[in-house]
Amino acid sequence: MRRAWMMAPLALLAACIDFVEVTAPPPEPRPASATVTLQVGDRTRLHAGDSLFAVGYASAGRADDGTPRAFADDVLHVAGVPVAPEPRPDSSRAYFVRLPLPDPVRAGGPLEVRMPTVAGVDPPPTFRLYLARPLDDDTLRIAAGQDLVLRFLTAAADATQPSQASWNLLLLGDGGAHVALGASGPLPATVRVPATWLPAPGPNGLRVELSAQQHALAGDGGAPYQAAVSLVQDFSWTVLVAP
Repeated sequence: MRRAWMMAPLALLAACIDFVEVTAPPPEPRPASATVTLQVGDRTRLHAGDSLFAVGYASAGRADDGTPRAFADDVLHVAGVPVAPEPRPDSSRAYFVRLPLPDPVRAGGPLEVRMPTVAGVDPPPTFRLYLARPLDDDTLRIAAGQDLVLRFLTAAADATQPSQASWNLLLLGDGGAHVALGASGPLPATVRVPATWLPAPGPNGLRVELSAQQHALAGDGGAPYQAAVSLVQDFSWTVLVAP
């Protein structure tokens, strides 16, 4: 009897509660996006047979009403070569490819990257990049007390302008002695290292390694398709110093 008396207010309270159905907010719009990183050279010169390695990712995003967009063509194009995506469990795409550096690119032509096409977002971002091309031999000969000069043919005027760029130089000498230097900005046409900065050469001379990076963007914060490309080039030389 006492238990029934205690349960009565609870039953009355439950009868007075209105249960309101809670719905999740619609998904927010999200721009289509794609990123590609290119690696050229593998610390070698731009010789015939050098490789071009590309890693990429793409997402079709969501439209203004939150509905998922779809790829009209999910193929990535690198240096004129179509690159099909790797299978993924979600709707995004991943890309991995290693291919011989095309002769026109090695000879100074543009390296074009065209992102996958997303339905309702046209055209896909396209980047036009140029490789820095060393103008000196793999083995350099300088006299003692002479500056080290590295010369390059740099990007053409119609290249996609990088939003960020930098380069780093490492000189390796006798007994592990080394000198490192670099700067922000694109690789200049001439890199000069004063003779007083050069480490003492080892039995096989000096080892010089240079890495140049550039990063380009397409689409601002409100663009329906935002993309980025990073390009890394690595070079190396042997420098023989005559007494």
